[in-house]
Amino acid sequence: MKVFEILKYVFSAFCWMGLLAFWVYVILIIVSMIKKNNKKAKKCAVGAVIGIGMMGLGMFGSFVSAVKQYEFNFDNLDTFKVESDSLERGIWKNEISNQADGRNLNPELHWDSVKGAERYYVIMIDESADNWMHWYAENVTDNSIEEGLFTDEFSEVSSKDGITTKGQYVGPYPPSGTHTYTVYVFALKLETYSVSDINFDGAGNDIEEIAKQLNNSPYTDYNNLISYGKLSGEYTAKAGDGSDGDGSGGDGSLGDSGKTDGSDGDSSDNDGADSGIDLTLERGNNSDSIKMMLLYDGLYGERGAKKSREYFEELKAADPVRAERWAEIVDHWHTIQNTVKVNDNVLPDGLDNTSALCIVCLGFMLENDGSMKPELINRLTVCRDSALKYPNAYVLCTGGGTAPGNPSVTEAGQMAEWLKQQGIDEKRIIVEDRSTTTSQNAIYSLDIIQSDYPEIKYIAITSSNYHITTGMLVFDSEAMLRGSDIRVVSNAGFYIRDNPLSDAFQTGALIELAGDYETGVALYNGWFDMSQVPEPEDE
Repeated sequence: MKVFEILKYVFSAFCWMGLLAFWVYVILIIVSMIKKNNKKAKKCAVGAVIGIGMMGLGMFGSFVSAVKQYEFNFDNLDTFKVESDSLERGIWKNEISNQADGRNLNPELHWDSVKGAERYYVIMIDESADNWMHWYAENVTDNSIEEGLFTDEFSEVSSKDGITTKGQYVGPYPPSGTHTYTVYVFALKLETYSVSDINFDGAGNDIEEIAKQLNNSPYTDYNNLISYGKLSGEYTAKAGDGSDGDGSGGDGSLGDSGKTDGSDGDSSDNDGADSGIDLTLERGNNSDSIKMMLLYDGLYGERGAKKSREYFEELKAADPVRAERWAEIVDHWHTIQNTVKVNDNVLPDGLDNTSALCIVCLGFMLENDGSMKPELINRLTVCRDSALKYPNAYVLCTGGGTAPGNPSVTEAGQMAEWLKQQGIDEKRIIVEDRSTTTSQNAIYSLDIIQSDYPEIKYIAITSSNYHITTGMLVFDSEAMLRGSDIRVVSNAGFYIRDNPLSDAFQTGALIELAGDYETGVALYNGWFDMSQVPEPEDE
């Protein structure tokens, strides 16, 4: 029995004792007055007042205990054991993965029935990628789930008792390294309302918030969530496969930077067309100083300002021109984080409706077979509507081959075909089909623009709303590094979630522009070793 439940009964008993004492003393007062024993009557009156006090204290204690008893606390939940035949020695079998040699089958799960539970709710997240959600299943009635029951399309499965289980599954596809994938099974008294705060095949999922929503039900007022089970295992990326999230744009939050294919993100032959500087060679120069400057600035904010300045001075002594450009980029970064307003669904009025404007649509990881995911189609819808609003502007589609099962198909190629089918003139469409990160989107797109479309001076970014600030940042920053006067002037985003990509993610994107691809990927995916950046001392 929970402590607050016990306290509730203790205070309740205290309240009844007080009530009993009150009436006993009231009767004694009456008897004493009849016998004209005023001294005893006064003593009994004191006892009656004490009884009233006991009643008040008992009622207050019962109320507080009841509130505490029914207050949801995820950490206080009981737990149970979950097992899986799809997990061997802490490693998930390849059958569950969504990489080229995987089968994209949801894991088999089984657990002992939980007393009082009529429903179970299952989720699977990538903890290494900011809780990227790979699976959810609601209204599960059995204490097991067979392998391969769910697909990445919304699935409805009838159980043996006729209740429909609903959910979606997409297997692990980490960009590189080893990720931890965790399954949660929540035991519920009754079915629950649909959970509104899940982001399937996306990052930023809050386990405690999901549990809090499951704790409510249309049929109970409180404590619908009885207990939960948890099972974790690792899966290691296979070389050349896809990424958690946006293979081209690095969307989602830490954990979706794109493929770690060994490239350094700067293989262009045309970097620095405006300035006469060969940025292909220069990009990695003094990258350690730039990296540390950005890390202290991005990860520690004002606390890291002194250390960031020290590394800037080191860069300035070695390369004054490069230092000046990075100072401009960092200032712009601080400004853009606080001032960017994301326009909903279409570019705003008042932009340059000439060929000087280029509407850039940032890609998103393709399905295993090369088809486009709903989020990419939503981004394209924003791009299409913006292109129809500005019929003289160019439209640039950016994104490389990110389909695990069909690597020859590219995001940009699929995007361009979709836009043509939607009535956008092919002559307006520019295709950049090499990039696998947001930084590469900027690098390779500007290569094409500066080489083949010198009339373009303004860029408008279209993407998912949480990705807009990062997209604007890297395109502006890459232009600044080149000494180009091309600038991002506006944006439009399709709403996915409230929280934008983190400061750490943006730090990684800028570090990749500086030439350190591996550090960028580590920051994207949340496995960056913070011991490389000792915590600054308080000034």
